Amino acid sequence: MPFYNGSSRAYGNIVIGFTQLPMADFAAYARGYYNAARLLADTLVNRPGYPDYDGYPIVYLYRQSLELFLKGIIYGAARILQLVSEEEGLRRIHNIHNLPKLYALAQEVLRRMPKFRDDPSLDAFLDQLQMVVHEFHEIDPSSYVFRYPIDPKGKRASQHHLVVSIGDIRDTFTFLVPHLEALTTYLAVERDDLGEAAWCLQEFFGEDGA
Repeated sequence: MPFYNGSSRAYGNIVIGFTQLPMADFAAYARGYYNAARLLADTLVNRPGYPDYDGYPIVYLYRQSLELFLKGIIYGAARILQLVSEEEGLRRIHNIHNLPKLYALAQEVLRRMPKFRDDPSLDAFLDQLQMVVHEFHEIDPSSYVFRYPIDPKGKRASQHHLVVSIGDIRDTFTFLVPHLEALTTYLAVERDDLGEAAWCLQEFFGEDGA
């Protein structure tokens, strides 16, 4: 029975690939990975017992969520500042999985925006975000550890006997995600407002020229 574009079920379906600007969808994907991670984490920490491998996908989902939020911030701010086109943005950040590098890029483009210059609250949040980024980088620098037992060279992907607290990661992201969502939402609204203003100007000058 086909499970896509042909199911007779009225509930439990999802739609993907319907937006006109896929590069603007990083935040939606990030939220999806975060929601899934949170549901699984809540289930795991409340169970009386569980195998270690039940936690591997959870850590990966949290890491992937963070990576996508950072990419969404980079792309959103860079588009507002007219630093990149959609094609350039896709080419430059699609294959980057290094979280410190993504964090540095996100911080750089945010600092170029007038709204965020000399903003103490943003400074405080970015300091906390940086600590989380570096913790993840220490245990999983290339996004392999919680997806595969080996790296591309066939060696052990993780540190030996690495212990990770699912509860601590969950609580950390419970704090981080509302701030990340606020940033990506602001950037999306700002981008849309600028796009609408540009369209109005084009219409005005086009009519004037006619």
